Amino acid sequence: MRDVVRLADVNLAAVNYYFGGKEGLYAATIADLTSTRAILRPRDDFEKDPVGLLHTHVSVLLRRSMEGGRNAKLSRILAHESMEPTPYFENMIASAIGPEFERLIQLVERVAGKPLERSDAASLALSVMGQCYFYLFAAPAVRALLQGPPDPVESLAAKITDYSVDAIRSFANRKQVLAE
Repeated sequence: MRDVVRLADVNLAAVNYYFGGKEGLYAATIADLTSTRAILRPRDDFEKDPVGLLHTHVSVLLRRSMEGGRNAKLSRILAHESMEPTPYFENMIASAIGPEFERLIQLVERVAGKPLERSDAASLALSVMGQCYFYLFAAPAVRALLQGPPDPVESLAAKITDYSVDAIRSFANRKQVLAE
């Protein structure tokens, strides 16, 4: 807290007065970052092509990861919370990730073109998210492995979308064959 108040050029009493302590400041920070993220959340028009919508969704996730800023900060905090949950973790999942994850599950089901069990659709949605967030946490490794910067966001989004669509549809077809 000393570092935070020093960087903010305020005194510790102000943090306690306005936020009730460090937990309150943390909760307010997450709420602020989450509200910004909600504005940038992909808007899915389910009348449109599901592959195009998935591409848009992937583009937004990649931009958050690769372009930095407030959304990358929230993603990093969420990753830290996932490894070492605080009492605020459940609230963060519900407000920051939950609505977006539900939308992605719906997209996965539409891309599959066949009914999927919820657990299967959720696992496939997590796979799509994981591919995108890899670039947030592994940017130095990606640059080293590619011997340069990764593709521009739209090029990566197209590759991740194509890969994901093939995987989703292959999974759905395999599940159907096994059921028959």
